[in-house]
Amino acid sequence: MHKFRSSCALVDNVGPQAYTRRLRMETGEVLEGGYRVLEALRKAGMGELWLAEDATGTRVAVKTMRASDWVHRTSSSVEAREALHRLRGRFARERRLLEELHWPAIPRLLHHGVGRDGIPYMVMEYIAGIPLDTWLEKHTVTDAAAASILVPLMEALAYAHGHRVVHRDVKPANMIIDEGGQVHLIDFGIAFVTDPEATRYTYPGLTPGSAGYKAPELIHGEETPVPAADVYSAGCVAYLLFAGELPYSGPSNGAQDSQHLHAPVPRLRSHVPHVPEDVDETVFRMMQKKPSDRPPIPEIVEVFRRHLPGPDSPVPDPAFTPDPTAPHRNPARRLPAAPTPPRRSRRGGRPGEDRPNRAEFARLLTAAGEEIANGEAGPGIAGLTASLARASDAWGRIDEGVALARLRLADMDVLRGDCSLAATRYREVERDLRRETSADARGLVVEAQAGIAECHLGEDEPEKALAMWKTAACAARADPAIWRRVRERLGRVADELEERKALPDDSKLDV
Repeated sequence: MHKFRSSCALVDNVGPQAYTRRLRMETGEVLEGGYRVLEALRKAGMGELWLAEDATGTRVAVKTMRASDWVHRTSSSVEAREALHRLRGRFARERRLLEELHWPAIPRLLHHGVGRDGIPYMVMEYIAGIPLDTWLEKHTVTDAAAASILVPLMEALAYAHGHRVVHRDVKPANMIIDEGGQVHLIDFGIAFVTDPEATRYTYPGLTPGSAGYKAPELIHGEETPVPAADVYSAGCVAYLLFAGELPYSGPSNGAQDSQHLHAPVPRLRSHVPHVPEDVDETVFRMMQKKPSDRPPIPEIVEVFRRHLPGPDSPVPDPAFTPDPTAPHRNPARRLPAAPTPPRRSRRGGRPGEDRPNRAEFARLLTAAGEEIANGEAGPGIAGLTASLARASDAWGRIDEGVALARLRLADMDVLRGDCSLAATRYREVERDLRRETSADARGLVVEAQAGIAECHLGEDEPEKALAMWKTAACAARADPAIWRRVRERLGRVADELEERKALPDDSKLDV
């Protein structure tokens, strides 16, 4: 039997300082899928954003993990390794979130992978336009323009909240007005998933959000914020749009945070008397200190909609470039409304035209399995990545085909050296199927547990690997069908545990 050596371990054995120095793409680099890197765009939260193009010349955005700024702040190699693990976890979580979100005002995830030297990246829809903070430096905002920006922002937040996602960093820098005037919400890098079993990747001493827009509960260090935190931040954006200044303007970030916590909520009309009364009241309520006192998003949208320009509204003078009022003055230019997908039930969705084809999905699973056996991603993995969210919506997360696809993508993550992402996928499958009683579901759970054990080895955690290996091996030996399915994989883990002298003699199995 061959000895198992996780490719994740090969990455993690590199010193964190040396590793992070290489976490940078290069102009001209060609990524998996034929995406050619053109130029660096900007830093994006904990990542870097690059412009690239596909084989047809279509421009895309590539986001990579930027670890050096964070790892270099630590004082020891252990802390650096932990920081790197958290960064990888956050980056992987952002990618999974984008796989789930399908809304016109949120950039689509097109592809993901790991580049040379282990650089994880995401290929996303490229939004050609201007960040709102840059746009505001050049324009004086009218009430109609403010409403034109806020309505799509609130609709995007409502959609994200409906999918159990709190953005946590709503601010002008994370909003882009594209060339046609459409508003997009970007950068879900520090988003919070309200699923209580979701893995958290926190940084000691840091609170998510940006000074000037951070909700009081985030400043207090609330680790499980509700969607009202985004409502507060959007209220600060609204205040800025209507008043031309932020609600609080302390000389330092700490002073601003103190004002958000303790200062009375300012009234728009006390600074800008012409602001409509319903807008003044709504923004005032959005910035209430207690989350429970803030209004629901549908109520907010209803107010802002009253102040949108209509088809007969004049072109702004002076003109906006780009013009956020254009889609509302010319409805034909508006993005098509994306219906909110139904909440996923444990038994899947209703039949419909958007339901994936079972035979094609099975073909992709077979192809992906062959690619994993050959150690190189191809059309099967790419197809599963592109169609998984739609299949999950249609059939449910516990569907055996969907769960198997999630395992195969995790297997490819292991081959790419991304143990953090792989372990998260494996744990999600184990969690989702642990209460299912079918033989296939039990087999998938054991396969996920074997994968988790592999990831523990890759992250140099032999004790955890042994504990998970024992759990999987015990379940497998109780069912011959499951045993045949995972015997080889469990054997590889056992070999590695034995090589590390972490496998007690009484734990050895005839594998």
